[in-house]
Amino acid sequence: MSQSEFKVIIVGGGPVGLVAAHALHHAGIDFTVLEQHEGVFEDVGASVVIFPHNLRVLYQLGLKERLDQISVPMVRQFAAKSRYQTGRKLSDIEVTDAGVRVTCADGSAHSGSLVIGADGTYSNVRSIIRRNALESDPKLEASWDAEHPWLATYRCLWASFRRPPGPDPGANYETHAKDRSAVYLTGKDRAWIFLYEKLDKPTRERVTYDEHDAAAFARSFADWPLAEGLKVDDVLADTSFVSGMGNLDEGVASSLGELNPGVADRIGRLVLVGDSWHKFTPNAGLGLNNGIQDVVTLSNKLRSLLFEENPRALPDTETLYAVAHGYYSDRSELLQADYKRAAQATRLAARETTLHHILESYVFSIDWLLGLLVNKTVAPLVKAGRVLSYIDAAEYFSGLIPWDHRLS
Repeated sequence: MSQSEFKVIIVGGGPVGLVAAHALHHAGIDFTVLEQHEGVFEDVGASVVIFPHNLRVLYQLGLKERLDQISVPMVRQFAAKSRYQTGRKLSDIEVTDAGVRVTCADGSAHSGSLVIGADGTYSNVRSIIRRNALESDPKLEASWDAEHPWLATYRCLWASFRRPPGPDPGANYETHAKDRSAVYLTGKDRAWIFLYEKLDKPTRERVTYDEHDAAAFARSFADWPLAEGLKVDDVLADTSFVSGMGNLDEGVASSLGELNPGVADRIGRLVLVGDSWHKFTPNAGLGLNNGIQDVVTLSNKLRSLLFEENPRALPDTETLYAVAHGYYSDRSELLQADYKRAAQATRLAARETTLHHILESYVFSIDWLLGLLVNKTVAPLVKAGRVLSYIDAAEYFSGLIPWDHRLS
């Protein structure tokens, strides 16, 4: 059988799902993206931060120049728009040793070899993995992650609007207080705010905020300064103001990294990337960056399996389960480190404890000490970023600290 018959079904067409599509295209692996929303783009006021190691990945994929031109959507460089199907809400996945069959709420069915779950915080793919594992071995219920494994301690309103006069593009301002904080970012034409608040008590319940909740929450920050001469109240009345609000779930679905060969036949062809697997608070901008690193690590392993290790035969379910377990294991250490960094960034900004207050107000305000901290803690994590091993490219980004994985 030809490796051209191997097909990946990506559930979720957000940024991580799209990067996965690009990575698989360059690897020579067939794919289909199933996105539940009807539109490709939905402006709900969010923004993303991309770290240097992942700019190298986007450079490999041919997206760097388009990324620099903010007004040009990445999807215009999509390899095959016909493979991106909207209005496809996942209903169920059937796993056999021959492949997977994905059914959607609209009645459509899609067959393939592997499912990549990139369907976000409330991942249906993650729920199906859990269901299949516990049906195969009910004893795992005591140790497997809960149906909703995340815990929320903070909530956030995010919004975008026309960039007002003042700071040039690329500015980053933060305002900190006890249990609350605000972030203001500026781009070429748009600007963004993030308003954070600690919840009265942590919760695992899914909470939905409507537009009235969001408006009331934003008004409670009305007098907060965003930058010199600019307050939250100044941007709330902007007609271009678009916002969203939610609790900030945190956690890593750790059960996926544990080796359970007895359930391989039911979950071996299902694997998670991005927020489906791990959920960070957004202060440090590490969510999408870890999602991209998930895709890079998994794509490298799939490419190696299909075209180097066993190019004449399609992998069975047990083999794909071993690949998935290796992927989870390889990502675990750096993932856990970034998870802790993100959590601390949120708590420092909100001065959650006396120690956080002292560090935020007095220690990290010393420039040379902050620089030392970045070099000792952040730089080692960034320089360890992986790149796609199967795409040749000249090294585009270089600096004082060498990369652990160089472009070739």
